[in-house]
Amino acid sequence: MGMAVADVARDLGVTDRRVRSLIKAGALPAEKVGGVYVLSERDVDAFARRYRPKHVRAMSPRIAWAAAALGDGVRPTWLRADELSRLRARLSSEAAPTGAWRAQLAAAGARARFRAGPAQVDALLDSPHTVRTGASATNVVGDRLTGAPGADVWVANADVAIELTRGLGLLRSSAGNVTISVPGADVDRISADGRNAFRLIVARDLMLEDDPRARAAGEDLILHVEQEAWWRVSRRPAQ
Repeated sequence: MGMAVADVARDLGVTDRRVRSLIKAGALPAEKVGGVYVLSERDVDAFARRYRPKHVRAMSPRIAWAAAALGDGVRPTWLRADELSRLRARLSSEAAPTGAWRAQLAAAGARARFRAGPAQVDALLDSPHTVRTGASATNVVGDRLTGAPGADVWVANADVAIELTRGLGLLRSSAGNVTISVPGADVDRISADGRNAFRLIVARDLMLEDDPRARAAGEDLILHVEQEAWWRVSRRPAQ
């Protein structure tokens, strides 16, 4: 029996967009019938066995940050040589669906929301102690999200977060327009370029947002990193 794109997306736990990308990449066989893609159950089952982990286990924070660093071509010096070798082997294996990467990166750190005015938002984004992520780093994905002024940033540790919130007078609020995140593990750096967090971390934060545009931008970014970076990781000699 033939399956529609929406049926495949539901079974694999990914979006329709992701299924179409897999089809175009040749990872999922499909044929067009009446202008729409139709896939066989056998091909979908075979794909699921190869690409979908039986149990998606979240990475620890330090491993999640290392995976994000490797995706941006940065060597995670906080890992031991044996840990780095195992992580490279894991990343160079068959790419997991986007949903799996979101789950694996869920342990990347802790997030807290605050209420802030426009001047406070500007000061937070301009601070040398923050790197932008989520919608605040949408220049990474080439799609500026619109809406109420806000900020989504990472800082090096909890002490920096406390100093910033106190210094700027930010008020804790579950519905706040500012999110400050902390890695949850000691890492040498939290960004590739000093301004934006590693792209997988940016994507992870976008996919945690309520805005469907943000979630779509996050998925696009994960797809881009998968296509651009994993082949490089698999071909780089162990160090």
